[in-house]
Amino acid sequence: MQDKADLPYRPCVGIMLANRHGTIFVGQRIDAKEGDAWQMPQGGIDPGETAEAALIRELGEETGIAPHLVDVIARSAQEHIYDLPDELIGWRWAEADSLVDLIVPFKRPVYRAVVREFRDLL
Repeated sequence: MQDKADLPYRPCVGIMLANRHGTIFVGQRIDAKEGDAWQMPQGGIDPGETAEAALIRELGEETGIAPHLVDVIARSAQEHIYDLPDELIGWRWAEADSLVDLIVPFKRPVYRAVVREFRDLL
């Protein structure tokens, strides 16, 4: 596992999506091990991408909301940062024989097929 001190801060956007009633959209994280874990849409800014383009892309990816339905009405006056919790730093190397067992269940058949197909190259 990678040491947290070696991780750079990644440029990203966070979106506070509000409706006409003043309520804020939050999505439940699927990687939460215990209880509810909710957050606003967010994601990384790709190289060469503007923050506004990234927020429109991320909002679409995470909610399915089309760009023509989005009005950006404000931007934060400051940069906000956070450290990734140790349990979410999943960068690691895995042996081919144990790979499938590490993967979320719904993706296991694909990983199993890929390992089988490319095993001779390992």
